[in-house]
Amino acid sequence: MSRLKNNNNKKRETSLKLFKGELGPAETTTKRSIINRGRAVTVLMIVLLVGLIGQLANLMLVDSKNYKQQALSQYTSEYTIPAARGVIYDRNMNVLAENITVETCFISPADIESETERVAICSGLSQILDVPYDEIYQRALKTTSRYQVIKKELNAEIADMVRTFVLANELSHCVYLRESTKRYYPYGSLAANLIGFTGSDGQGLAGLEAYYDSVLSGTDGRVVIGRDGNGDELPFKYESYIDAVDGTDIVLTIDIYIQSVVQKYCEQAYYEYDPNEKVMCTIMDVTNGEVLALGVYPTYDLNDPYTLDSDSQALLDAYVGTGEQVSSYKTELLNKMWRNKFVSDTYEPGSTFKIVTTAIALEEGVSTVDDTYFCQTMHIANYDIRCHSHVSHGEQSLATALQNSCNPAFVQLGLKIGSPLFLKYFGEFGYTESTGADIGGQASTIYDSGPLPDISLAVYSFGQTFKVTPLAHLRAVSAVANDGYLVTPHFVKSQIDDDRTIIKSYEYPETRQVISSTVSEQIMSILAEATTSGSTVNARVEGYNVAAKTGTSQKRDVVSEEGFEPYVSSCVAFAPAEAPQISILFAVDEPTGDKYYGGVVAAPYVSKVLSEVLPYMGFEKTAVSSDYNNIKLIDYRGAKLSDAILDIENRGLNVRVVGNGNTVISQFPKYNTMVNKDGVVVLVTDESEQARDCVVPDVSNCTISEAIKRLTNAGLNISVIGYSKENSDKLRASTQSHTAGTYVTAGTVVEVTFIDPSVTD
Repeated sequence: MSRLKNNNNKKRETSLKLFKGELGPAETTTKRSIINRGRAVTVLMIVLLVGLIGQLANLMLVDSKNYKQQALSQYTSEYTIPAARGVIYDRNMNVLAENITVETCFISPADIESETERVAICSGLSQILDVPYDEIYQRALKTTSRYQVIKKELNAEIADMVRTFVLANELSHCVYLRESTKRYYPYGSLAANLIGFTGSDGQGLAGLEAYYDSVLSGTDGRVVIGRDGNGDELPFKYESYIDAVDGTDIVLTIDIYIQSVVQKYCEQAYYEYDPNEKVMCTIMDVTNGEVLALGVYPTYDLNDPYTLDSDSQALLDAYVGTGEQVSSYKTELLNKMWRNKFVSDTYEPGSTFKIVTTAIALEEGVSTVDDTYFCQTMHIANYDIRCHSHVSHGEQSLATALQNSCNPAFVQLGLKIGSPLFLKYFGEFGYTESTGADIGGQASTIYDSGPLPDISLAVYSFGQTFKVTPLAHLRAVSAVANDGYLVTPHFVKSQIDDDRTIIKSYEYPETRQVISSTVSEQIMSILAEATTSGSTVNARVEGYNVAAKTGTSQKRDVVSEEGFEPYVSSCVAFAPAEAPQISILFAVDEPTGDKYYGGVVAAPYVSKVLSEVLPYMGFEKTAVSSDYNNIKLIDYRGAKLSDAILDIENRGLNVRVVGNGNTVISQFPKYNTMVNKDGVVVLVTDESEQARDCVVPDVSNCTISEAIKRLTNAGLNISVIGYSKENSDKLRASTQSHTAGTYVTAGTVVEVTFIDPSVTD
């Protein structure tokens, strides 16, 4: 106690001496060092304390959400509730794109109990799902994960196989199936290049699926479930549920019947003319811009968009290159297959543009329909521009020049119009602006903004050297049919809810009137007359007045394998001509063989399409019908044989009887079938007998009378398509509905299309 007291006294004395400055140098240094260290420790403690407080503030205030989320992730499992994508309907509420239920198989590697179990899972799922074993095994090694997808979009059959495997091996704790949806297109390839498709995540990748993705996609929901460190549910309830918001349904302007007709004839034209590129056709309501059909061929299956069409696959099979090069080439072929050629590619419209040149001249008073133009070689800037016709048209009125599609006449007309006025209307008709159509990937017009030199103006006047999309061109020429009013082409009519109640209508008003209704009527009358005796005779439609214009444009920036510039063969038409309601553009890009004029290649297909579409749309026949195919058969079943024979012969038809009975039990062709004069009706009178089969003869390039004779002699009937009194002597059989050499029942009606092969536009 005494020692402690003495020590304390010494310290006080030392401190007092230090205060008074009485310590020695050594003592002073030592004591100051002690005090400085104490101060340093104090400062360090304060700094550490401030840092600790700052860190706590950061954890609690700044990064609190982040750490809360990390904490939640340690004791919760979150699952996505996918939103149902909106349904796509045609204008008549037929489903074009919908969602079907599929299942996803996934595993929880964290819950796999042993290596033996892991191997069994990988082996079993590999066999059932056709997924490589090693791929599944690598996912199964991620033991901290509870969600590893093995395969998506399993159909019911495969999902049931997985379910059986799980139950048989007691794997329900680590192998799961979860329902999801997959985009499904009931009509496969119908309007594929327009509708487009979705990716594996449900996002629109092409066509309208991509353009309207924000409308169709909706918003996914989610459910969060609390679990402990072992993955078991917590003893207290922890669950959060957010509903998915489904996408909105849309109604297209497309009509599936009209679309199917368009697609059928695009395919026929493709196999008839074997083009290096594609065939395309679009029908639009000229009064409001609603597109009723858009077909491109070859096309693809929307339910299997990554499988090439047969022609593209053949190109890929023949391609020689490295693995990477082959993969790149396949991607190129896929993109070309998916491409909507009608909106994404440009072409020179050729003589179909003469409609626009004529409209400009008449509207501005540069010419009247009766002003004359001489068909002669035009010498412009060291270039010679000749007429496509092998014989000079001589002197002709503007109306006749349009019907003859005379290039020299339109060179003269274009020069009279002049560059400033021509370019003004070129813009007014919409060629220099966006079409406004609700579709992505639209190409822009390629043209000279001017002023145009004479040679450019000369060839522009008949639709060469500038390039437009088919959609932009159809929009422009449709204005001529619509009293001069330019409309906006579009593909979607409205958005609807689950009860099919309209929640939003898409309105596309007329943009402007480019020409007067008087000029519109004049041009429609001229073009309608041309289908009876002019360059568009092959576009005529039995029983209807149709206004049409053909075109044959050279692709000057492309050289074919044969070493010549290929062509685009096209035809535009408007119906009914007296009050146009619809327009159609049919084009064959680079047809091969000796036929390439639009009047020979495309015009007959316009006729075929409209022959089916116009009656379907309810338009009554107003034109005089031909003398062919005007005998309608009645039902002879149950009639006395002698009475049936007498009636048939009185109708100017021939009879063939099969069997020895006295009563007709069946007939070929069937009742209500239209049969041409001198046709054959087969009557069967004995159940044990059947009408014999006949070999279909080849009638290609035959005259109508020759074709009738060949088919009648073979015991068959003919349906004549494309007949015209005015040029009947020039008509030749172009296509037939039944392939030559095949066997069909006696009396079968063979449709034969006749065209005037002498047309050169």
